[in-house]
Amino acid sequence: MKNAIHIPERLKEFLERQLQWDSCVEALCQSVNELLDRPPIFFREYTEHNMNHVTHVLQKANRLITKESYNEKSNEEDGDGLTPRNIAYLVAAIMIHDLGMFIDAEGFKCMLDGSWK
Repeated sequence: MKNAIHIPERLKEFLERQLQWDSCVEALCQSVNELLDRPPIFFREYTEHNMNHVTHVLQKANRLITKESYNEKSNEEDGDGLTPRNIAYLVAAIMIHDLGMFIDAEGFKCMLDGSWK
């Protein structure tokens, strides 16, 4: 694998507060890395939707989250601010948002003839 998705340090540290969310994100990251390591068969004319793209979107999301959103009580579901679960959902959504671009020829055929139902 040439590259890998890089989760910004602040997000990673926050995830590590609750290991079940960190391990879920790590497992997803490995699976997504394997898929994004290959160029898509279709939609090559679009912006590259590879690991670098996902890393850039993660960096932008990280910059949008204010320092005040991260606090000591953020481990608690009823506390103010973000929780590791919230960060896991955000990171997972960013990682999978373009996976539809990686449809293979068989999947594309099923989509066209309606047999995917």
